[in-house]
Amino acid sequence: LYSLFGTFDPEVTARELGIIDKFSLEKACALHADVFTTVSDITGMEAEHLLGRKPDVLLYNGLDSNLFPSFEETSIEHQEKRNTIRQFIAYYFFPYYYFDLEQTLTFFIVGRYEFTNKGIDIFIKALAQLNERLRREKSSKTIVVFFWIPRHVFKAKNSLAESKINYHRLRHFIEEYHETFYERLMENIMQCPTAQCFIDEQSFYRHTLFNEAFLQKAKQLRLAFVKEGNPPLVTHDIDNEQSDAIVSALLAHGLDNKEDDKVKCIFYPVYLTGVDGLIDLPYYEAISGCHLGLFPSYYEPWGYTPLDAAAWGVPSLTTDLGGFGRFLLQEAYDGKEQSGIYVLQRYGREEDAVVASFTDILYHYTTLNRKGRVQEKMAAKRLSQLADWNNLIERYVQAYDLAVQHNG
Repeated sequence: LYSLFGTFDPEVTARELGIIDKFSLEKACALHADVFTTVSDITGMEAEHLLGRKPDVLLYNGLDSNLFPSFEETSIEHQEKRNTIRQFIAYYFFPYYYFDLEQTLTFFIVGRYEFTNKGIDIFIKALAQLNERLRREKSSKTIVVFFWIPRHVFKAKNSLAESKINYHRLRHFIEEYHETFYERLMENIMQCPTAQCFIDEQSFYRHTLFNEAFLQKAKQLRLAFVKEGNPPLVTHDIDNEQSDAIVSALLAHGLDNKEDDKVKCIFYPVYLTGVDGLIDLPYYEAISGCHLGLFPSYYEPWGYTPLDAAAWGVPSLTTDLGGFGRFLLQEAYDGKEQSGIYVLQRYGREEDAVVASFTDILYHYTTLNRKGRVQEKMAAKRLSQLADWNNLIERYVQAYDLAVQHNG
């Protein structure tokens, strides 16, 4: 759209598209308003070219920081909800193969099912490049990516429901045995007369921790848990799964959850209500358990989701085709190194270059250690406060004053 400004007559095009009534009303309002405002710099640019008037004031969207948890509270929330998400990941993937959850990062994208507008297309391409890069390097990291994008579904897949039941049966069995396990472990430690005993494996385990009955039952439960093939790409049964845009793109780019894939994808096409029968976490609790939110929109007048994520202490990514992304470039970065909330440059760039930059950002995040990720969380939380109403209210006062002067 932006590259076409100046190459067409907005009124003629509106008539061709059958929206001349709406366009005429909108243009008349813009031209004759005492004070004309838009929600962002990017919409201001559109208004100037399409409606013929540049905004007098930009009235950014904001939030009340007091309604969000403190950084300390978000850190506790992250630990708790991360464990819930890890349990889901365990019964989603571990029937097929195992990977180290301590070396696993969780990314997510959330929003309406607009494949191009929400940047789902370039997101999948960047994930494919990240997967190949991590595989070549034989990285110890695994990236699990949630596509929390609602669409019509029938029900959760039967295979996933079975895996969940069998996983929790195994957990309950272990929990029931824990007192016996502690007693046996205590006996083994007490019967070690010297430090050498702990080094000598045979001496330490001469009173075995697990009896035959335990081992047989554990084996039985584990066999019931095992499945062949690859984990599914979608959590639910949907219409024409193979022709779904997200599923098709994942398969086309080799992201089919093979064992050697470093990037694993889960299309989770239902609203996060807290009672969906799988993760069972409301939206904000679910994102707080993740490491990075990705919102690479092609079109976004403002874009609340990366701001919301940051307010919950979750690092995120937006673009310079969204109002919030351009706000950050002006108010926070101005050429400075980005941290906490990344702004992917899409304006005026070819797709290949955008995907390459996107991949670099994703890769950079995978290289961070725990301390580095905590610093990213702190930076995200700090940046979210730039859009607090206490800071943005001045613009609304300015617009009001202009209106008063106009009518004075």
